[in-house]
Amino acid sequence: MNKTKFIASVVFFFVLFAWQAAVQSKSGHDSGNALVNMPDALLDQARLYKLLVESEISEAARSLVHVSHTCSLTINHKQYPVIDMRELIKGAVVPRGVNQIIVLNPEYQLVQRIEYGQARPMFCENDKLYLYDSLIVDGQSKEGNVLRFEESGFKVIVLKEDLNKKLPLKNKI
Repeated sequence: MNKTKFIASVVFFFVLFAWQAAVQSKSGHDSGNALVNMPDALLDQARLYKLLVESEISEAARSLVHVSHTCSLTINHKQYPVIDMRELIKGAVVPRGVNQIIVLNPEYQLVQRIEYGQARPMFCENDKLYLYDSLIVDGQSKEGNVLRFEESGFKVIVLKEDLNKKLPLKNKI
């Protein structure tokens, strides 16, 4: 893929995600996520982008190409937004990216930054974040597909669960 086509596809997906968030916020339709009660900063793609850039969560040496609010964890009866973020390394000959799960506290300050390859965040259930694939969190030797957050989100416990029992499609196919 040449550079022009790559840039065009990145712009297309960014616009698509922004449009989807706008349609969901206007219609109140949540496609399975509790978006109706989410603060506007998390619903609006441009405001979420601005939050990550201005708070320097997104690194200036990289290009932020994807950002979305996946879900919110409930820790100690408070909501901790989980953000899925992808940045491309500027100046790389071939596009190389950094995928990160960003956990913010209720005041939108960074609590956790977890890099991943294919283990994209899917959904939250209380203090657990379910992932598409398994990963290893820094400082831990155990691999798992579920992250449980304790101590106001600062402690991450890696677990392994069979997601076939959790997924909504299990009885609908």
